[in-house]
Parts: sequence; structure tokens; C-alpha cells
Amino acid sequence: MLIVLNPTKNIQGCGFSEEDLFPGYSLLDIYILENGGTDFAPHILSFQEHYEMDEKEALTQVEMNIQEWQDVSCFYTEPDDVAYLVYKSSIDEMELLRKAAKGKGNLPRSLKSNSFALGIQENECIGTIDYLIFAKRCEPFVVETDPWADEDPNDKARMQQLIKDGKKYMMKTDNHYVRLRYMYQLVRLAHYMNDYQGALDVLEWADPKVDEQESIINWWILGHKAGCIKRLGDQAEASYLFSKVFKNSPSKRERVYRSFAIDSDEEWKACLLKCESDEERSTLFTMRAMDKHGNILEEMKNIYKLSPASGDLTYLLVKEISRLEDTFLGAEFRRYDYGGKPDKIAKERLILLTEFVTQCLGEGKISDKPVWKVAEGYLHYLARDFYAADRSYKQAVPLVKNNEALSNQLGLFRLALKVHAYTRVNDTVEDEIYEMVQSNEYYKTHETFPDFVFDRLTQLYLKQGEEGKAFLCIYSYGDLTYNPDPVIINQLIALGEKERKTKLEEELLKAKLGEDYISALYELKGTYHLSRYELSDALRAYEKVKTTTMEATSFQPFLDPGFSNCVHCEIPEMDTLPKLTKTEITRRLIDLEYQAKTDLEQASNYYYLLGLATYNMSYFGHSHQVLDYYRSGSSWYYIEDLDEDGALDFWDAPYGNKEYVNLERPLFFFEKARELSPDDEFAARAAFMAAQCEIRMYYTKEDYNSATFYPKTYIPKLPKKYRNYYDLLINKYKGTDFYSAAIEECKYFGYYVEQGM
Repeated sequence: MLIVLNPTKNIQGCGFSEEDLFPGYSLLDIYILENGGTDFAPHILSFQEHYEMDEKEALTQVEMNIQEWQDVSCFYTEPDDVAYLVYKSSIDEMELLRKAAKGKGNLPRSLKSNSFALGIQENECIGTIDYLIFAKRCEPFVVETDPWADEDPNDKARMQQLIKDGKKYMMKTDNHYVRLRYMYQLVRLAHYMNDYQGALDVLEWADPKVDEQESIINWWILGHKAGCIKRLGDQAEASYLFSKVFKNSPSKRERVYRSFAIDSDEEWKACLLKCESDEERSTLFTMRAMDKHGNILEEMKNIYKLSPASGDLTYLLVKEISRLEDTFLGAEFRRYDYGGKPDKIAKERLILLTEFVTQCLGEGKISDKPVWKVAEGYLHYLARDFYAADRSYKQAVPLVKNNEALSNQLGLFRLALKVHAYTRVNDTVEDEIYEMVQSNEYYKTHETFPDFVFDRLTQLYLKQGEEGKAFLCIYSYGDLTYNPDPVIINQLIALGEKERKTKLEEELLKAKLGEDYISALYELKGTYHLSRYELSDALRAYEKVKTTTMEATSFQPFLDPGFSNCVHCEIPEMDTLPKLTKTEITRRLIDLEYQAKTDLEQASNYYYLLGLATYNMSYFGHSHQVLDYYRSGSSWYYIEDLDEDGALDFWDAPYGNKEYVNLERPLFFFEKARELSPDDEFAARAAFMAAQCEIRMYYTKEDYNSATFYPKTYIPKLPKKYRNYYDLLINKYKGTDFYSAAIEECKYFGYYVEQGM
């Protein structure tokens, strides 16, 4: 339940924001297109995922190449055996295979059980062996290679020699399929040499010498030809050829799309004129629509006029819905405005696309009607027309029953509609959500749907004034500790103490706050009151925390830091002074307050201890953990930006990270201790601690930004209003032993005395 109830949560670490890590919602599964009449589904992916596309296309190319070698062989072969011989075997192994095929030797051990090698040997396919050896010689110059490899991929002399050799080998074989492959290697070599005209010349020489035949190699060759023509400046011709490769070669689709470029209306018209059929023109419109700034609906209408049954239309429909989804899906309740607000232009795009989809469905000319019917419902849903969406979804049910992927997509859309249609959250709704979390496959398997569900619940809870439950939908206990919110804490305590909770309430409390959530919440409430010096309220809260929980942490806020006044310094007395729990600290503060007001002879000591505790529990003290669950050292650099509650924006804190920098209370206590002390030595010590408060208060003010520093030091020149107690030490307590020790031990104070302030 912890996993399924915990929507996307931030990863701890500097440099990230929760907004960066929140992926947003997408209920659209682009792979519904795999059985929808087109294989363009992967091209809906974002630019960041194109790198994965390159890898996938490389694998597709290998698979298709292996399959074709199997198809053209006149004997049975295993695909793994073909893969080994074509991609992994060495030239030495191939030379031994050549000898064996000629009856002059035996197969090497690595090929003795290889069905492809055995077939080549038995049928004496010397031409095939010679081609594979040649291809392996070419390989270092036409693929990405190891930078430490022996071959230089830029050795143009070697590449030119290979082209000459390849021409000879090509003419020695009567097998026109092998000739086609030689032609591919020759064109590719010239292309990688950047000899673009040379590549076209090779193609012109070789093409008449190869009989026409069906092969994926034709499209690979055409892709290189288009690339060379583009380099030579004929953009229209190149783009036309790229479109043919795009349509017919899945293994090259991503690469040729990136090479496709039309820079002017004139080039576009010239490119269209080269097309020999409506299908070719349709492909051009499809490729233009793929541009991230393209007008997809306009291109869909162009394609529909040419070829209404084109599978490309379905691909473009899903692509455009994916764009609209970014803008419209959950726009009123999602955590971050990652897709922009639905503006007038976006709304018009949604309306026009919906009208076009309805028109196409009505005319009945499209293929993939089930996809379009489901899409119609989703478009109505994105437009917040829930009635029309539900009607389309119901009509789509019988259409998708034989398509598992599309049936699942429809099921998810209908579930999202149900969640979005809730107008308030009551026990019945919470029971439905709990059951969904527990057992609904769409909820469990769809990556962003849990975020969608709980962000929607968050919106509804907030409208109902249930901030505590809204918090639990997205965040957890640790998020609340950065800057405790009393409204949320009190609501969660009331929820935790509720006699009859729904299953969802119970699971949210446990998953987000821990098994002993009552103690955790009261401990947090007590700390909130302690930070505000509301001691009675703090004690009442702490007394409701389990003793074992409270005893797990203890502190020494009454320990005098002396001159080692820093957050992480080790103080010798730490080993001897007893540690106190938060409950004990609060009781001690209450006792000291009472004693300071009733025992006037010792009041100075009591006020001094109160000053120590409130100072040491601040951002600047060694016991800051009493109040602060997360003290960020980086806050020091932005401390003047604290809001009125003492909180800073922080990447992992939903309400900011509160730093306890207000030292007015300890300053007041130290001043009272100094004022009431009959002993100048003790008064000097109290004045010194008051000076520490005063200096650090200066660090938190805006005028510290323009502070001047003494030369070659990091010591700021204190304005007069922040050096009252240093002046007091110098003017009133100069004769004390503490004054002498302070000059020796405190470099800041010593420097101020030396500089005459």
C-alpha cells in the first residue's frame, strides 16, 4: 500500500526540484497503434527518448537483415547462426569457411554446428563468403568504432581502395542479390568518405548491373543516396527520397525523419511535384506534421482528402491528442503547470480536432474506427464534456473487444472519467478509491494514473476544508517536518483519533505517517509549540507521545558553548552534562521561567539558562535539532530571503524549509541575566552571549548584503545598532577576567577591540 498510495515523490539530493521530477500525467498509451494499421507509434516519443529510438531501430535493422539472409538462403538456417556469421565472426573464421567450401580444409570449431555456415559450405556459396569478408573489411570505416581500435575510420585511401576492390568482387559474382549488397557497401563507403558526388557516381555505375528485386537493402541504399543529394544542395529531391525510405523502411525511419528538411514553400511545392501517387504525397504531409511546430490537424485534413483510409491518420490523431493531453489533462488540479494553461488557441485546437474526428467517424472512410471512437470520447473528456465522453466510450465497448491494448486503454479512460466526475469526497468515494488502489489493474499498471487520482482527491479535499487529508494524498510525514503547519497537524490528529475511519483513511495515515502516527503527530505538534515558546501547549502535546518514542532522541540545549560558538563544534562538557528529551526540556524551561520570577537572588542564573536553551535550539546553536528537523547549511547563503515565518523556498519542502533564526528571545534572556547579576564576571559572560545574538541577527538582515569587511578577513564591520553588547563589554567589563579571556579566545571580538570598532 505504501507504494500504490504514494504518488510521484521527490528524490533526495541537491540540484533538483520536485517540479523537475514530477513527470505529469499521460493516460494515453501510444502503443495502442501497434495493432491499429500503422507502425509509426514510437515516433510520438519526446526528443529525449529519441536516443532509445536509435537503439531500437538499430536492433530492428539487425533483425530484418538476419531475416532477409534466412529468406534468400536455399537451405534452412537458425537466426542466431546467421547473426553470428554476419555480425560476430572474424575474417579469419570466414577465410577458413571459404577453404572448407572449396574442399580444401575443415570448418573452424566455432562454425561446426552453425547452420548458416554448414549450408554455405554444402552449397559452395563462395560468392556469399567473399561478400561477407568484404563487408567485414568495410565495417571499421562505416560504423562507430572503438577509439582505441587499430583501423582509422578516416583513412580515405583505404576506403577508396575498398571501393575499387568491391567493384571487382561485385562483377565476379553472378548472384544479383549479392551484387545488390555490394552496391550498398560501395555507396556507404563513399558517403562516409564525404565524397557525395562519388557516392552518386558509384550508384550510377552499379545500378544497371543489378537486377531489380525486393529487398530492404534497396531502402538502405536510397537513404544514402538521399543524404548525398541533400549534401549537394538539392533539398527537395533529398526530402522526397527520404519520405520514400520513411514509408518503407522501419529500421531507418527515425534517422531519415531527422534528415528530412523543407525550408521554404517553393521547396515544398517542388517536393510534392516529385510524388507519383497520393500515397507518396500523403507520406510527405505525415512527415511535415511530425515537426513539433507543425499543424497536425491541417496535415490530417490534407491526408484525408488524398487517402482517407491511411493508417498515418490514426498515428497523427494520437500524436495530436498527446499534445492536447499535456495542456488539458487535469489542468485544474495537477501539481505543476508543466503543460501550460488551456488558452483560447488550445481550446480551439481541441474543438476543431473533435469536430474532425466526429466527421470522419460519420463518413466511415477511415481505417482503425475503434481507435477513433475511443479517441472521440477522450477528446470530449479533455473538453470537460463528461456526458458526451461517456456516450462515446459506451459506443466504443463492442468495437474494442478483440483488441486487448485498445480495450485496456478504454478501461483506463473510463476510470479517469469516473474519478474526475466526483464532486466531493465522502466515505463511499473513499471506499471506491481504496478498492481501486487495492485491486484495479489499470491503477496498478499505469505509471501516472496514481498521481492523477490523488491530485484530484487533493483538489476536492481542499475545497471541503480538509487540508490534512489533502496533504496525505501527495506528501508524507517528512514533508511536514520542514515547516510544521498547525492546521494540517491538528486535522491529522483528529483524523487519527477518529473512532471509525475508512480503510483509505487508515492506510493513508499509516503509509504516509508511519504505524505510530498518533505519537508522530503529537511530537510534531509539541515541537511546533515549543518553537513558538508556547510551553504549556508544547508540554500537553509531548505528554501524549509514547515514552519510548520520546526517549529515542535527547539533547543538551542548556550546555554553555563558551567561546566554541558554532553549530557542529565538540564541547568538552557534552560528555558529562545529561541529555534531555523534548518533554524534559519543556518542563525545565517552565521551571526556569517560574524560578526566574520567584527566586530573585538566583534570577540571573535562571535567565542565563533560558537564554542558553533558546539560543542553542536556534539555527545558530548546537542543539538546533530540538526544533529543526532539517537544518540546511545552504540556507546561510539565502538567509536574508526568509519570509515572515522564517521559511525559505526549498526544493524538497512543499511549504518551504523553516529555519529558526529569530534570536530576540535569547537576547532578551541574556540581557535580563546581565541586568540582574550582581557579579561583573557573570554579567560580562551574559553580555558576550547577547553580543552573539546581536551579530547573528545582523546576518539575517537585508543590510548585511552590503556589509563591508575588514581587509584580508571575513569579519564584517558591524553597524552601530548591532554592536551594543560589544561596546558594553569594552566600556563596562574591560577589567574582568572574562573580558581578557574573550579577547584571547574569540577572534572576532579580539579583532574588534584591536580595530577600535
